[in-house]
Amino acid sequence: MALNTVKVIFKNSKYNYTTSVSEQTTEKTAKDYFVNNVFDVGVFPSENMQKCITIDFIKKPN
Repeated sequence: MALNTVKVIFKNSKYNYTTSVSEQTTEKTAKDYFVNNVFDVGVFPSENMQKCITIDFIKKPN
């Protein structure tokens, strides 16, 4: 079972990261979840809240 991939993109690109999502996740549901939401990209014990501005959705190969 291969997973889809989402590159989460922030205004400051040093916080961008890539994560795997389920094969049922669509580009629309990924955008609904990530875009315009705030995520903690800090390292414990510091918080660093950043807002996602867009994503790159990579669908698994068939």
